[in-house]
Amino acid sequence: MTSVADEVKSLAGRYGIVPRTDEAAFLARHVNRIEGVEGDEVLELIAELVIRGRLTKEEGYRLGLAHSREGHGLGDE
Repeated sequence: MTSVADEVKSLAGRYGIVPRTDEAAFLARHVNRIEGVEGDEVLELIAELVIRGRLTKEEGYRLGLAHSREGHGLGDE
């Protein structure tokens, strides 16, 4: 069975999408950490796929939740 991470990385690779590394992304990561929100590369790729119109918001929500349920944060309750 393919994990959500594998699915997202494959999709991002197909479109040449990588997590952002600009100053705004750097600041966003640190603000999230201060607020107690830890993301990961897969969530960043999902966000980039939505921003660039390769996924709908609904698809992004579905993948983010599924990724979290696989043991990467939210939805483990």
